[in-house]
Amino acid sequence: MPNGIWKEIKRQLISHRCTQIDTDGGSLVLEEERDDLSERIIGASFRVQNSLGTGFLEKVYRKALVVELSKNGLTVEE
Repeated sequence: MPNGIWKEIKRQLISHRCTQIDTDGGSLVLEEERDDLSERIIGASFRVQNSLGTGFLEKVYRKALVVELSKNGLTVEE
């Protein structure tokens, strides 16, 4: 996967390292929910990389990751 996607995933995961996280709706996400979310994001990333391999433009990986995350029940904004 291109570095841009990995940097974004890393940034999002680092932002989830606190015990509780404010979400857009003002609710709090507990640590165990955060760990589940992290696991789902990382798993989706690996599935995309393993399926597509190397050589595509970043937008191809980004779109595939959106599809994979959506299949896993996550809401994704492009």
